[in-house]
Amino acid sequence: LNMSGTGSSFPSGHSALSAGLYTSLFLTSFKNVIGMLVMILIPIIVATSRMVLGMHYILDVLVGLGLGYGITFIFFSLLLKMQSFLRNNLPLSVILSSVSGAISLVLSILMTTKTISHIQFADLAISLSLLSGLIFGLYMENRFVKFLTRARRAKKVLRMILGVIPIAVAFVFLSNTPEVVGCFLLYFFISTWA
Repeated sequence: LNMSGTGSSFPSGHSALSAGLYTSLFLTSFKNVIGMLVMILIPIIVATSRMVLGMHYILDVLVGLGLGYGITFIFFSLLLKMQSFLRNNLPLSVILSSVSGAISLVLSILMTTKTISHIQFADLAISLSLLSGLIFGLYMENRFVKFLTRARRAKKVLRMILGVIPIAVAFVFLSNTPEVVGCFLLYFFISTWA
C-alpha cells in the first residue's frame, strides 16, 4: 500500500471531522453510555489509523480531535441559544434569513457575471448562504414542524430520509443553473435541512 500525502498535514481533517460527527450524533440523538463510547472511541480509531498509515504525526491528530470536539460543543451550545432566541423572535429570524440570503445571492450573481472576484468573495457568499438556510430552517421548524428530539428512532430515520429528498431534487435541478448561483441554492437547502 503506497500512501503518500501531499500538502500540509496539520491538523488532521479526518480526526476533526470524525470527532465532530460523532459528538454531534451524541449531543442530538444518542445520549447514553453507548453513544458516549462511540463519540470517544471511533474518532480515536480514525486518528490512530491516520498515524499508522503515516499520514499524520500525533500532534496533527490531537489538534484535529481537539478542534472537532471543541468546535462541535461550542456550535451546539450556540445553536441551542440561537434556537431559543429565534423561537421568541420569529419576525427577526425571517429578516435575518432574508438579508443574509439576499446578500449571498447578490454576491453569487456578481461572481457569475465576473463583476467581482470569485476567489475573494466565494467563501463569504457560501457562509451567508449557509447562515440564511440555517436561520430559515430553524424558523420553519419552530413555526410549523416542532420536531421533538425524543421521538422514536424509526421516526428520526424517516425524517432524515424525507429531509434528504428535497436536497437530492435540488441538486438535480440546480446542476443546470450557473455554477455560483447553483452553489448558493444548494448550500441554502443543505443548511435548511440540517
